[in-house]
Amino acid sequence: MGNCLTTQIKASGQYSVENNSAQLLSVITEKDYIQYIKSKKPIKQEISIQTDNEFQSIIPIEVNDNPKVPKILIHKSETVSTQTIDQQQTISLDIDQVTRSRRPDMLKLEKIVVLWKNVTSIDNLCRLFYKTGTNSLERVWLLYQWIINNSDESENIPNLFFLCCQKMNIQCKIVSGYIRSLDENKNSDPTHHKWNSVFIEECWHLLDIVTEMFYEDSQNFYFLPSPDHLIFSHYPNEAKWQLLKTPLTYEQYLSLPRISASYFLLDMHLISPIEGILNSNESITQVILSSPLSHTLQVFCCLQHDSDKYPDRHTFVNYDLDTHQFQFFVSPPMIGNYEFVIFARDSNETEEEDYQWIIKYHLNVIQMRTHCQTFPTVYPQFSKSHCALYEPLSEYVQKGETIRIHMRIPNARRVRIDVEEQRIMMTSNEYKNDILSKTITVTGNIRILAKFKDNADLLRPLCKFIAQ
Repeated sequence: MGNCLTTQIKASGQYSVENNSAQLLSVITEKDYIQYIKSKKPIKQEISIQTDNEFQSIIPIEVNDNPKVPKILIHKSETVSTQTIDQQQTISLDIDQVTRSRRPDMLKLEKIVVLWKNVTSIDNLCRLFYKTGTNSLERVWLLYQWIINNSDESENIPNLFFLCCQKMNIQCKIVSGYIRSLDENKNSDPTHHKWNSVFIEECWHLLDIVTEMFYEDSQNFYFLPSPDHLIFSHYPNEAKWQLLKTPLTYEQYLSLPRISASYFLLDMHLISPIEGILNSNESITQVILSSPLSHTLQVFCCLQHDSDKYPDRHTFVNYDLDTHQFQFFVSPPMIGNYEFVIFARDSNETEEEDYQWIIKYHLNVIQMRTHCQTFPTVYPQFSKSHCALYEPLSEYVQKGETIRIHMRIPNARRVRIDVEEQRIMMTSNEYKNDILSKTITVTGNIRILAKFKDNADLLRPLCKFIAQ
C-alpha cells in the first residue's frame, strides 16, 4: 500500500482535476493505465482545479439513525433469500437498473483514482471525489478505491472514511462489532472490528474497506454487500446495523456456517444444512449447494481434524444436472470433532486460478450407528464432465455379488465398464440419455471409462471400485 492518511496527508506532489468529470475521463488513456499498473507509480497529468464555494460551505451533517433495509445493490442477485437466517422470511430486494448500468462508469472511475496518490490534505482529496463523482454512489466508490490503494493504517480507516463522507455531505456511521476470521486456516473466535454504513439514495448500506484490503481475492465484495451476506462474517454491537428485517442474536450468528466472499462471488446458494455446527450420529453427512453458474464451476471438499486431512475416499461430490445442485458427502472415520471444507473455482477463469474455500462446517460425530463407509475413487474427468454416481456409493464391492452400476455421464460418445481384465462396452440401451444403468457380477476391481467429444480417441477413467 501507499502513504498513510490520518487527518493530514503528507504529499510529495499535488494533483487537481477539471470540474467536468467527463473531460477527466478522457485524459486517462488505456496506455496510461497499463503504465501505472506496471510501474505502481502515479502518472503525472496536468489537470487544473478551481476552488468551489459550494464545496467549502459543506458542514457536518445530522445523521439519520434509523436504518432501512437497502433497496439498491450492485451485486448479482435480484432476489436475496434469507432462508439461512429465517426460513419463513424472504426479502425481495429491488436492484435499481440505473445503478446496475453505472458499473462500466464506476470501473472507469477506478482508473482516475490511481492519479491521486499524492494530495495535500483531506479537503483536497474530498474535493476531487466531490467534483469527479456525479452522485453519492460514485463519490463513495472513489473514496473506497482511493483508501484501498493508498492507506496502510487499517485501524484508522473507518474513521478516515467517516470524516471524508462528512466533508462530502454523505451520511455515514462507524459500526463497531465482531468479525469471524475468513482465513482458511484459522478458526478463532470472533474478534472486535469496525466497519462503516453509508446512506446512499435513501437507504443505508454496509461496507468494510479493512476486510477488502486484507483479502486480495474479494473483488470489491465488501463494497455495499447485501446485509444477509455480510451477516455471515460481521456482527454489529447494535442490532439495527445488521440492516435485516429480523436481526440475529449473537448465538444465531455463531451458529451460521463460515462463508467466504468467494461463496457469494460464485453465486452459490446453501440448500442444506443451514447450521454451521452439525451434530451427527450417522456414518454419512450430506451438504447441498446450488449455483446458476454450476455448469462452469469445479468443486471439491475435504475432511480434516486439527491439521490432519483425511484421504479423498472420506468425501464425495455429485452434481445434479437437473437442479444445478452439488451434493457433498462426508464419512468421518470415527467419533470426534472435524472440520468439513468445500472449495470451488470458475473453470472459465485461467487454468492457474486457485480453488477458493467457500464454506466450512464443524462436524461433531457423537456416535456411529454403522461402520465408516469410504467412497469410490474418482478421476479428474468425473468432476470435469459433471458426472454423478448414484450406486454403488461405496469404495468396496463384494466378489460374487451382483450389483447395479447407475451413473449420469453427460455427453459421452462411448462408455465402457472394466471388470478385472474383462472389457464391457455399453449398448445403446445400457447407456442412453446420459444415463448408465448396467447390472454386473463382481469378479474383480471395477473401472468406469468414457469417451468424450473433446478427446475422441481416448477412453477416460471416471471412477473405480475395489473388490474384496
